[in-house]
Amino acid sequence: MASTSIPNILSLFLLFSCIWTQLSAYSTETAKQNDDSIQKVCSNAVWTNSCLQTLKSYPGNATADLPGIAKVSVDLALSQASTIKSLIGTLFRQVSDPTNNTVLTACSNYFNEAIPRLNSARNYLVVGDYDTVNVRATLAQESIYNCFITLNDGPSPKLKTWTTNEFNYCNILCGTSGLLMGGKDYDCI
Repeated sequence: MASTSIPNILSLFLLFSCIWTQLSAYSTETAKQNDDSIQKVCSNAVWTNSCLQTLKSYPGNATADLPGIAKVSVDLALSQASTIKSLIGTLFRQVSDPTNNTVLTACSNYFNEAIPRLNSARNYLVVGDYDTVNVRATLAQESIYNCFITLNDGPSPKLKTWTTNEFNYCNILCGTSGLLMGGKDYDCI
């Protein structure tokens, strides 16, 4: 009886070894394809290094394809936009300078434009309408850019830094959706 179980155990061991080798090869190839996707997206970004740093450090991007990268970037953009809106609300309560209030009002309005555009982009991403995702991302990016320009040396260096990050997330979404459209004509700021 012991002599028949040794060949069975060896057979199982060989089977598992083959499966493991195949999975390992698949995993390595998938990681290379995902790294290529990140490189493609970031090669067209306004700030290539910032794009690479963002995408490579985000937890799920090790296995993300282009639609996955688009989902990550829209989620980052929406999260950051909500955080910035909260910061703007806090700054409104802290500043009394009329110029700073004007700047904060303008940025608040720009984010009021950008957030629904990003939500719309997320909805269109789910159904695979990458042309519309690209348009919404471009419009959101334009609103964020307008806030950034308005800030100059405004009420908070933190707000300027966070707005820069937000612009980067929108730019990544715009570029990714452009690639998902087949790399045909797409326009990102």
